[in-house]
Amino acid sequence: LGVHGAPKASPTLPPQLPRLLSLKTLNLPQQQVDDLVNPASAVLSTPASEILGGHPLRILVAPSGFKESLGPEHVADAIEAGIRKVLDGNSVILRKLPLHDGGEGFARALVAAHGGSIVDVPVPGPTGSLVQSHLGFIGKDKKTAVLDMAAAAGLRLVPKDERDPTITTTYGVGELIREALDAGSTKIVIGCGDSGTSDGGAGMLQALGVRLLDADGKELPKAGGGRSLAHLASICWDGVHPRLRETAGKSPSPTYIPVLTPYQLRRSR
Repeated sequence: LGVHGAPKASPTLPPQLPRLLSLKTLNLPQQQVDDLVNPASAVLSTPASEILGGHPLRILVAPSGFKESLGPEHVADAIEAGIRKVLDGNSVILRKLPLHDGGEGFARALVAAHGGSIVDVPVPGPTGSLVQSHLGFIGKDKKTAVLDMAAAAGLRLVPKDERDPTITTTYGVGELIREALDAGSTKIVIGCGDSGTSDGGAGMLQALGVRLLDADGKELPKAGGGRSLAHLASICWDGVHPRLRETAGKSPSPTYIPVLTPYQLRRSR
């Protein structure tokens, strides 16, 4: 009884929700609705081949990477392990196809697909500290080099308390390219995903012998990051790696390319 002997009001109960009736609106067969509603253990007691009328279950595992966590190959392995824990191995045909968009694992994926080789190379990372990087060689004559920026200038290599995109550098990427050129590569494939830099490739050019100059003709600091480009006035190619010069054509004298500001660009039109 409540105050003054009045009967207590009954607590209001939430309405009872229908038991997955909305699945029927998806036009699923009744068996699939039952499989989703019933506990998983009731389904797992039956081999997948019997559920599918004697046909094996075909599964394609094609994940991309989980940034700063797992590469595509590791994600695919984890998904496969989970599937094989709950499905009968004799009734499942599973294929793994890790996907790469040019980020972490790009070079290793191409090497694995073409039967190439990986070479470990220590280079300056995006913050200038030495990191253990790598590049790959593929093709019958191993004259094609493959590398990914992420292995030398990736976001994963930048400590979280140093993530200033105006000072990180692609210098290490240039050193990987130089390593490939010195090894005799005639073709270089570069994946540009997962970068932790925004220097426009300036550090990469410096590692290959290109000089970036200010208005007084003084060279900008090497591996100075995008911030240093505020003082860039011209680019001198006279010291570029000789293998690149062979490809581009030899110049009889140093080549300078002026850098125009938006105002100068408008004036020149």
